[in-house]
Formats: sequence, structure tokens, C-alpha cells
Amino acid sequence: MSDWNSRSRFNAVLSGEVPDRPPVAAWGHFFDVETDPALLTDATIRFTLGYDWDWVKINPRNTYYLEAFGNTFDYDDYHGSQPYQTRGIINTVKDLRLVDHERAIGSTAILDQIDVLRRVRKSLPDLPVAQTVFSPLTILLGLAGLPRSVGKTIPGSTTQVSLKDLISEDPEGTHRALHEITLVLEDYIARIADAGADAVYYALTGTANPVISGKTIFTEFSTPYDRRIIASISDHGLPTLLHTCGPHAFPDVISSYPVKAISWDHFDSGNPGIGTPSPIPALAGVNRADITKRDVETVQQQARRALQVYRGKPFLLSPTCSTLTGLRNPALSALRSAVEE
Repeated sequence: MSDWNSRSRFNAVLSGEVPDRPPVAAWGHFFDVETDPALLTDATIRFTLGYDWDWVKINPRNTYYLEAFGNTFDYDDYHGSQPYQTRGIINTVKDLRLVDHERAIGSTAILDQIDVLRRVRKSLPDLPVAQTVFSPLTILLGLAGLPRSVGKTIPGSTTQVSLKDLISEDPEGTHRALHEITLVLEDYIARIADAGADAVYYALTGTANPVISGKTIFTEFSTPYDRRIIASISDHGLPTLLHTCGPHAFPDVISSYPVKAISWDHFDSGNPGIGTPSPIPALAGVNRADITKRDVETVQQQARRALQVYRGKPFLLSPTCSTLTGLRNPALSALRSAVEE
């Protein structure tokens, strides 16, 4: 009998070692229950056990940080993965001053996510659990009602500014706001470490992109804060799994981050392709769009190719981003069964 299990496989990969097979997992939003910690926990557990995933990536509602700072949303009116915004706190450059860490720390929106983590940790004690943390720039864009990924607008946003407006008209105020957000995240990381997290899934979303930010802006207004967050995660004894969405994600910048694994969209242009040599293990394998389309054959081919390309190397098999959940997606079943072939 093998001595390997889900936890030892996960830990081995993040230590740069090669287990008997790659850990495999997928994740996605549970829109109908994501505002209720108990129901979100139950959905996450059912999804994890239903496919026998090796680890858990908790997928919170993508607006919870924004709520913590004062934005409000209509959760009965979703537009894709984004509920309709009914209030945004940054509509002009002067509104940057409204970003206040004292308001956000300990807010219900953040405490909800700690509650979910504790519940999942208690129910799935043998599986590694990663909690999701968004980058400060991601949160600032959301507070201003601005897109955080190419082609994804914020429904209901009434903002009168762009990111370039904020930076050009008040660079100090923009840095101050990012600092305030970072203080909240550093506090949150301490809380999730205490709540039993095994890792942090640190999401830049699509902010590392020429259309959303531009490399000059990104390296000045994201990278220093990203490094603070990654250092905080490490200080609490947790590994960082770095995720970036979309094309042209500044691979020369991102690959320098001191993290334990990187999730690229390697099917998108301007990003490292699958199997690109890297000292950092990949969190990779299958195009999330093909899982959404339930394209079993394509998912099988992609998973098999990833397993072949990364043979003898540490990596985690996964989709490129959030995908459809539910217990009757044959493409997800194909992803899971690929590691057993």
C-alpha cells in the first residue's frame, strides 16, 4: 500500500518534490449560496468529496473585500460572476481618502470567510485547504468600479475615473489606499492562519495586463504590495499559490515573485505555455473553458498532455481558473480520473 495521501502529495509539490502522482483539484463559484457561510461550506464540501479532489481551494464571492470597505451589491441580480453594484465608494479621485482599514478589519464580509474556512477545516481534516486572497490592486479597482480582468465590466458602476486618473492626479493617495488595503489583508492572513489554512491562493485576477494596468503601473502600484502580502503569508508559515487570469500577464515580473506555485492561463496569448521551464511548480493543465463546455475529450487530452509534459516534475493538475461546479460535470470527472490512469 502506498504511503502517499492527498496531504503528503500537496506538501511534496510545494516543497519542490515529486509525489507518486500530481495532486488534482478544481474550483468554482456557488452563486446561489455564496453569501451564506454555512451553505457555502456545505456546497464546497459536497463538491470536494463528490469528485474526490486532493485539496480544497475555497472560492469566496468575488465582492467580499469590496463590501468590507463599503461597496454594496444586489445579490439577486448577477451579471456573470458579478452581482450588480448598488454603491461604490470610489467615484472620483477625492474618494481615495475613503479607503480606511479600520472600517474593513473585522467586517462581517471578512469574518464570513474565516467562518467558512473554519467549517471546511473541521469537516475535511485530512485535506489541505487554501483560502483565497485578492491582491490590493484588484481590490482597489473593484472599489472604484473598474474592471479587474479584460472584458469584465462592473455592472452598476458609476465611477467617473480610470486607474490612470487615480495615479496621475493623486499618486500619493493611490499608494495610501493600497497601503490601507494591505493592512486589512495582513490582518486577514493572520486570522486565516489561526483558522487552519494550509496555504493561500493569492489572486492577482487580471490586473497584470497591458489593458488593465500596464507594466509600469503594475510594477509600481501592485508589485510592492504583492510582495508585502506574500511575505506576510510566509511569516505565518503558509505557502503562496499565485494566480493570474487572462493574457499577457507580465511573466517576467510575475515569475520573480517568491511563491510555491504559479497558476497561469497557459492557453492564452503572452503567457508561458504548458511545460515552460520554471523553478516554480506549475498549477496547471486544463483550459477552464473546455470544462465549462463539458468537452470531455478535450479535457482528457489536455490532462494527459500535462501529465506527460510534467512527468518527473512537481506540479498540481488543475483548470486554469474557476470553472463550473456541480456534481454532474463529466469533464470534471475526466480531469479527476486522469491522474489514476
